[in-house]
Amino acid sequence: MPDFRSDTVTRPTPAMRAAIADAEVGDDVFGDDPSINRLQAHAAELLGFEDALFAPTGTQTNLLALLAHCERGDEAIVGQQWHTYRWEAGGMAVLGSIQPQPLEHRPDGTIPIESIEAAIKPDDPHFARTRLVCMENTTGGRVLPMDYLREVRALTTRRGLGAHLDGARLFNAAVEVARRRAVGERAGDAQGADATDPRAVAREICANFDSVSVCLSKGLGAPVGSLVLGSRELVGRARRWRKMLGGGMRQAGLLAAAGLHALEHHVDRLAEDHDNARRLAAGLAEIGARHGGALQADTPDTNIVFVKVADAIAAPFAEHLAAHGADEDAQVTATSIRRYFNEAAPRHHEDEEVDMFPRLRERLDGKHDRMVLDVLDQVEADHLEMAGVWKRLDALLAVIARGKAVTLEQPLIDRFATMYRHHIDAEERVVLPALKRVLRKGDWQAVGRAMAERRGLDWEQVVKPLGRA
Repeated sequence: MPDFRSDTVTRPTPAMRAAIADAEVGDDVFGDDPSINRLQAHAAELLGFEDALFAPTGTQTNLLALLAHCERGDEAIVGQQWHTYRWEAGGMAVLGSIQPQPLEHRPDGTIPIESIEAAIKPDDPHFARTRLVCMENTTGGRVLPMDYLREVRALTTRRGLGAHLDGARLFNAAVEVARRRAVGERAGDAQGADATDPRAVAREICANFDSVSVCLSKGLGAPVGSLVLGSRELVGRARRWRKMLGGGMRQAGLLAAAGLHALEHHVDRLAEDHDNARRLAAGLAEIGARHGGALQADTPDTNIVFVKVADAIAAPFAEHLAAHGADEDAQVTATSIRRYFNEAAPRHHEDEEVDMFPRLRERLDGKHDRMVLDVLDQVEADHLEMAGVWKRLDALLAVIARGKAVTLEQPLIDRFATMYRHHIDAEERVVLPALKRVLRKGDWQAVGRAMAERRGLDWEQVVKPLGRA
């Protein structure tokens, strides 16, 4: 079953496993593991740096770069939602005494150049010293424009700052830029070269930074490992920090062999991941469009798909996925999503923007009045003023009952009456037949009488057209 949680759940291919089994090993703390040395040399040459350092995780390689750039009391400008600030446990502050200066970024992932420059502190003892600007590419699956990266480089050079790239998915960005160039899409890349080989594009991206962190265990498919790349001096400082942080490993050439295999064989095939992500997003968007926008999927740049699920169906949708193709680890299949909308969710009505009651189908079975009341709380709070909703009371009650007679306790009878008292007027001809069909005799009459009383209606006149039950 496909696992859509993240590209971190990739598995080594048979060829990669063979490379691991055949790897030469030594002691990397002594610097004599040939497989690690080969990986570091290959990556540095590939991406245009003097040196590279292998470490267990991307969190550590980002931290190593930050510690190599900054001293205690220095400041790094970062994105508000980026990993270096939000998702790596505050390591720069906790372990490096580096002050992060987070800035909001735009939907495309860029931070306005003027915002970055405005955040640079003056040389004054009142302030932390701004030393570093961090970027992330891709960010949320979005590719930062090549022209923008050049602007960041120009700013950091002019202001004497370092520049670091969290390039965990650097090669995803490079593959997408290469694809765009191949078909003549040059928006945001007007000043760039014409290279359409992803490796050359990755090198071009890296040219804008003093250090880069690259993850080998995401879409590239290695089981473990990341690289930090930079000058020999910077990597030398990072190597010392790696030892201090417990990242120095011994016979880790087994892991490096997997990383080297990934760089040599798996870069181009990232395009397949991107194509699959676009297909998935398009299919989800099509399903959502047929159901009034209850499900929305953004078109991805690369391999990350973000899906928005309407609040009204969120709980039953999750329950459905758990029951049809998703285990407790949240493995999800497109088939299970499609099955929910084809079989479980109520149909879209032509006079409503969206069917308002799909959560009831999944959550109500006529047995748990407390659950019913909880859901009605949500329905009432969210949808009381929606035009056309109350014309569909028949459908609502049918959903609640699932075609079966339902026994209601008095609190729920009162709640139905309270909910409907402002909406029945001439609608008794809709509401009461539905009540009669789906509720037991005593219950539908009890609800009907309560509704009639609250509206000052004669129950006998209301019930007369329905016949005696």
